[in-house]
Amino acid sequence: MNNNEAVIIKKQLNIFDLVEKLNLYPSKSGYIFSIYKEERTPSLLLYRDTNSFYCFATGKGGDLIDFYMDYYKVDFKTAIIGLSKMISLNINNCFDTKNYNKIHYSSICSTPSAERDFMVSLKSQTYIC
Repeated sequence: MNNNEAVIIKKQLNIFDLVEKLNLYPSKSGYIFSIYKEERTPSLLLYRDTNSFYCFATGKGGDLIDFYMDYYKVDFKTAIIGLSKMISLNINNCFDTKNYNKIHYSSICSTPSAERDFMVSLKSQTYIC
């Protein structure tokens, strides 16, 4: 599966910025209250260097896309669209939302090889957005 938007989002958005946009404020050591359960002591740790998280109370973890999906209880495609809006990455115009036909892809493909890879992934229907 080709996840061009996911790669761009992970490069442009830090998990600490994401949680602050969600009005969750980490402690100096990077802990926030779990998004999975009510608790008195924060147990979800954010890792700045890997742009990921781990909840010690539930054993769940992942990257910032997983965090967004779990926080909003949405699927991958919806998370990519929401995160893209946060960083002003225009992916909604890349496809006709009714049948996902290519309209244009210059906003996410900066080189001819990226465009070619993008088109291959579209034709193989592994590209979800």
